[in-house]
Amino acid sequence: MTVAAVADAVPGLREKICYGCGDFSSNLLWGISGGFLMYYYTDTLRLAAADIAVLLLVTRVFDALADPTVGYVIDRSAGRLVRPLIKWLAVPFGCIAFLVFLPISADSRINLLWAYVSYFLFGLIYAGINTPYGILQNIMTTDTRARISLGTFRMVGCQLGTLSVYALTIPAVHWLGGGSARENELVGFPIFMAIVGGVGATLWFFTYNGCKVRYTPEPQRHTIKELLQSLAGNRPWLICTAAFSLSFVILCAYLSFAIYYARYVLHQDANFGGYLLMLFTVCSLVGNVCSSKLTRVEKKRQLQWGYFLQALALAIIAVFPGNLAVFLPCFIVASCAAGIGSPLYYAMVADSIDYGTRTTGVRTAGMGYSLNSLLQKACFGVTGALLARNESRIVSWSDSTMRIWDVATGSQVGPNMEHPGAVWGVGLQSGRLRRSARSGKRQESSRAGAGLRV
Repeated sequence: MTVAAVADAVPGLREKICYGCGDFSSNLLWGISGGFLMYYYTDTLRLAAADIAVLLLVTRVFDALADPTVGYVIDRSAGRLVRPLIKWLAVPFGCIAFLVFLPISADSRINLLWAYVSYFLFGLIYAGINTPYGILQNIMTTDTRARISLGTFRMVGCQLGTLSVYALTIPAVHWLGGGSARENELVGFPIFMAIVGGVGATLWFFTYNGCKVRYTPEPQRHTIKELLQSLAGNRPWLICTAAFSLSFVILCAYLSFAIYYARYVLHQDANFGGYLLMLFTVCSLVGNVCSSKLTRVEKKRQLQWGYFLQALALAIIAVFPGNLAVFLPCFIVASCAAGIGSPLYYAMVADSIDYGTRTTGVRTAGMGYSLNSLLQKACFGVTGALLARNESRIVSWSDSTMRIWDVATGSQVGPNMEHPGAVWGVGLQSGRLRRSARSGKRQESSRAGAGLRV
């Protein structure tokens, strides 16, 4: 078989499944950090939300060094380190995910210090294993349709991992901990994460053993400056990276806000927030499958329609806040639309990197994917920090009693107040009510939330 034939060979079904196992594992662990880490830190471990906001941003600074460093090393090794890094870091990745959710002291200061250390190591190991995983697609095949298919299997693995997390986390934590109280969650979370970490490490070995390298690039001897200049001049890569980052901001917003939105706007419990995350994952999975069937449609047009449907659905939700009958169908549409574009991003990033190699002669696969990975984590950190540092208040109503809640801490602000009509998820910010009550009257409140004036 000629070199060109080997390079253009298409991975089979078994290999695609093994490739998808990588993102299955990654999102078993990343999904928990995205959907439940804020909840664990603030509600279970009782750390201050403002401290967690700083933590999320500070760790991104270290990631800014870790991701490009891994990518640079891989570029200089001609891709030879891609599979070994996956093998070497599989077990550490599962272990650190367990340690992130391990309460080590009753002292909040010690727990905050441990949160910094463990979450920093989590991000570092994630960079070490996820960056080579992203590059793996480039050296498995050069065929665009095969890359879209691999991207689909990757996103199916991603959604299945996320779905498993959202379906099992809260019930499993409560069952393993022997109840739903905070003390039970402090026991249940570490046990659950030990199990999930073991499963995640095993799945990475499936990826390592089942994926073949068909295309080995020449080793690069360019400086970091030359690599960055090449990427800066690669317009398709810049556009794909911008679109990829925007999609991840939307994803992180779904993951981080779901439990809070369910509790304070839809007036449901935390379990309902988990159901919303499950629903988002199922709908995204449907969108992933639809994307693989639309390969004849131009990728750019698919993305445009996906963004349009998401914007329309979310705008309708904003117009009718707290209305469950309106929220659910719009949420389903937005989630399916988000899933349509996901597999395309990975194929488009791979194609744009190859385009840059052809036009400049500088291969930037490692650096390009590392920067994409960095932006993913930056979007997660910024989105979480915005939630944690938001000084807004939520007004809830039940049994003719109105209460004001702090969004960041989840605690009640001020005393209970009697109110004759329902108030649906009203937000207070900078001392002014942003939405009116259901009765249609406009109200105001002080930032302290001590009382309301009608």
